[in-house]
Amino acid sequence: MKLFMIATLILTSYIVLDLVYDQWLWNISINTTIYLQKHQFDGEILFFRIISYMLFVMPVFAVAGFLFVDQKMEILLYGFVVIITSNINSSLKLIYHQARPFMVTDEIQALECNGEFGKPSGHAMISSCLVFLLPAILYPGIYRVQASNTNYPLTVRILTLATMSLVVILTGISRVFLGVHSIGQILLGWAYTAYIIVIYINYIHQPTKLFLSYSLQRGGQGLSNRFLINLTIFQIVWIMWNLLWQLLDKDVFIKNNELQNWLRAVENCYGYVPQSLNKNSPSILYNICFIQTQVFGFIYGCCIGIRQSKGIVIENTFSLNYRNINRTSKFYRIILLFLLIFLLLPFLFIRTDQTYVQAFLQIYLMTFLADY
Repeated sequence: MKLFMIATLILTSYIVLDLVYDQWLWNISINTTIYLQKHQFDGEILFFRIISYMLFVMPVFAVAGFLFVDQKMEILLYGFVVIITSNINSSLKLIYHQARPFMVTDEIQALECNGEFGKPSGHAMISSCLVFLLPAILYPGIYRVQASNTNYPLTVRILTLATMSLVVILTGISRVFLGVHSIGQILLGWAYTAYIIVIYINYIHQPTKLFLSYSLQRGGQGLSNRFLINLTIFQIVWIMWNLLWQLLDKDVFIKNNELQNWLRAVENCYGYVPQSLNKNSPSILYNICFIQTQVFGFIYGCCIGIRQSKGIVIENTFSLNYRNINRTSKFYRIILLFLLIFLLLPFLFIRTDQTYVQAFLQIYLMTFLADY
């Protein structure tokens, strides 16, 4: 509990400092981005675009790990925390409702196009979560000395931490250079994710793992009705909370002239026909942030799927059983996974001018079915 209080105090203090020095950081960031873009070298845009999206390699490793290693529970929880972090980011963007640099400063080129709010940075939050959380769950010896034999040489630990830090820092720099985030938006994203990881690893991970292992053991009760009812209530409250902020942003907080300037910047970035975007367009600002909060359906779908399939967890038996499966069966396992994923692709082609239709019939339903 002491660590919880200290971490909460540090985060709260940083949030206050961010509010106080927001404009100062914004001005520094605008000048920095203009300087970097004016003095770029050949290939720099491509380099930073690659860096910016390099974080998506981590989910591929996680899926591969889920298919081929024994630690399936840990990888599943890792995915859940990444999704929760992404949802928190989208919700925070609705609360802060701050534009991206290219939306408000003509001197900044939009070298990457994003239509949602910018604060806190989603790339900063998700990249740091993806990179730092995986070893914390699967290889805790990277961070601290363990009582077991899972310790690593000091050199390996230092090099691993340095590499992870470099990837996250370069991701932040790339977003500033591309004109889609300010320095303050990046730093705030890192602060929130650091808090999430500290609290999760120290207070939530082990109890959650024990709860699921106990509930899903052979002959166990499975996920109880009470658990699913509470999860359903939380899901409804989560939707209503973000809907409230979406409506406040749309009708109260953002002035019409300010909104029109931001929309014109987004249109120019994407190459849209002028005046094609309006306050109700699903792909802009508060609407797309609200749509992105519905990715929580992935977790809800997983829990419903576990209940319906009567899924169980048997620790450390996968690799033993996997060795006894012939190559043809192993191949079919992978083909079946990709076939099921392929069946969800039509959802990606749903196009509508209705924000709530896209939120629930595309994003929520797709993510729900993906894990179900």
